Amino acid sequence: MSEKSPSSLARMLMVLDFFTEATPVWSVEDIAQKLEVSIPTCYRYMKMLVEAGWLAHQSESCYTFGPRILVMDYYVRQSDPVLQASVPLMQGLVAKTGFECVLSAFYGDRVLDSHHEKSDGKTFLSYGRGMPRPLFRGGAPKVILSHLPSRQLRKIYDGHINELKNAGMPEDWNGFRTYYQGIKKQGFYYSAGELESHLGALAVPIEKQGQPGVWGAMSLVAEISRFDVVDLQKMKVMLEAATLSIAESLV
Repeated sequence: MSEKSPSSLARMLMVLDFFTEATPVWSVEDIAQKLEVSIPTCYRYMKMLVEAGWLAHQSESCYTFGPRILVMDYYVRQSDPVLQASVPLMQGLVAKTGFECVLSAFYGDRVLDSHHEKSDGKTFLSYGRGMPRPLFRGGAPKVILSHLPSRQLRKIYDGHINELKNAGMPEDWNGFRTYYQGIKKQGFYYSAGELESHLGALAVPIEKQGQPGVWGAMSLVAEISRFDVVDLQKMKVMLEAATLSIAESLV
């Protein structure tokens, strides 16, 4: 295999990261420019990605995500051990509290929601499964980041330093690290209006047993007015019991 092949494969796979909620359709010309490759090379990449089902034709020279994305998402739902262990407990929490329950995890440098159990109320979350969450706002991202090793947290800090001020976070490294150390010591985080102005979220980590790190976080979500009239400590205890049960099932 030539030295060029891995580089070509890496560039082709980079194409999948270009597609976002804001830019769901891309032309060959724009992809070629972003990859810094020729138009014929880009067409070759597109042909391979379409044949594999990762992309689909939107028009003659424009593309969007293909059906294989849906198939892979189905497989993840069926095989993710954290999800399988969490769903019954999340359903129980919703039944007991009447709040929504959300499962979140950390992938690369993104926090994503992997499952959402709805209540009979009208919470109306504007985010859902697979939609990247702001790294520095909301309960789940904060409890997850608080459990990252210092070196990994520093990498997040260095890569997103321009976002800290807008998120109301400490802008110096020592203050940033101390902030998350405080959340880790507390063992939970209550977010009031950080992500959506009318919503609160109480989040606790799903800690790995016998090793550092977390599997993710579980949150109870409702209107802030509802959190104002409940016993936050009792809610936290219920969440912690559920996340401990999940963690123990994954050992």
